[in-house]
Amino acid sequence: MCSRESARCRISRSVSPVFRSFPKVCNMADSTSPAAHEQQQQRAEEQRRRARRRFLKRAAGGTAAGGALLAGCDTTGSGGAEQPTPRFVHSADGTDPLRITFNATGSENDDITSYEWEFGDGASKTTTGPQVTHTYTDGGSYDVRLRVTNQEGVSAQTDQQINVGVAASQTVTIDFSNDFGVLNFAFALEQLEGAFYARVVSALNGGGLSFDNDETAQYFRDLNAHEAIHRITLQTALADNAIPSITPAFGSIDFSSADSVITTARVLEDTGVSAYNGAADMLEDPTFLTIAGKIVSVEARHASAIRATIDPQSENFADLTDLTDFGAQPDVAYDAALPPSDVLAAAGGFISTEIQATGL
Repeated sequence: MCSRESARCRISRSVSPVFRSFPKVCNMADSTSPAAHEQQQQRAEEQRRRARRRFLKRAAGGTAAGGALLAGCDTTGSGGAEQPTPRFVHSADGTDPLRITFNATGSENDDITSYEWEFGDGASKTTTGPQVTHTYTDGGSYDVRLRVTNQEGVSAQTDQQINVGVAASQTVTIDFSNDFGVLNFAFALEQLEGAFYARVVSALNGGGLSFDNDETAQYFRDLNAHEAIHRITLQTALADNAIPSITPAFGSIDFSSADSVITTARVLEDTGVSAYNGAADMLEDPTFLTIAGKIVSVEARHASAIRATIDPQSENFADLTDLTDFGAQPDVAYDAALPPSDVLAAAGGFISTEIQATGL
């Protein structure tokens, strides 16, 4: 690390707002060879990458039971190499139920370099990033396999059976008379948000979507990663009590329009925060309440950041005007706490699956 007196220093910032202060990269042209300078930049980039991975895991999960899969990220395998743990979630497109997005952000290991996908229909694909989209020819059940490899050459794989082409008329019942029902309520909303941000990232990756700056684009990529981890955390806590995958309905969203995407993100984030606030007092198990509390704090930061993106340097970071019909009060110093019935009404336009709430 250099001093301001010995060289010209600049702060190298990740485009995501949460990493703006990490780390310093110094321009050593005055006193260091170009090769040494390049090595230093590479080391700094590796530090940023590791920090982002750690943040995505820790910000969204913690170590509570049911979210414990997000803990122990520094597990070491034989020979001193980190043992990767592959995990993935999937979501339907929202307009084409045969187009499925797979997201392996929840896989544990800071150094995964390869994601090998087998989609169960004879097709396969290897990627360097955790997200991939595949279109099936026919609906049905498919056994999907993910094999991840880290930079030390250590590999691990996981298999998951998925159902493709679920009819939009599918009905899911959520029983709020017990803690599993309340967590399933959150799980349904996280599925919706996860499917939305997966579509946004797909649109950014050649789907015609662009933002005014790279910072906003990276922020949406981070949101996508967060929501995938939230979904895995809740699914793990629910285990066999988890509801089936819901089918989103995104026909009203123009994923090639930045305005349409950002506006929808604001509605989903505000609704999500209000949903957690409104359902918290229905939870009895302190472990489940801890999981919900850790997730809602992240969702609240999402909501504020989306509003700051829409109207920078304004007081709009905490406004809830769009939810006043459901009881929100924009002029008070706390977020709304909406009952589940109101939340389902607000989110219903984005969900094809019929959700029936009982026990309220």
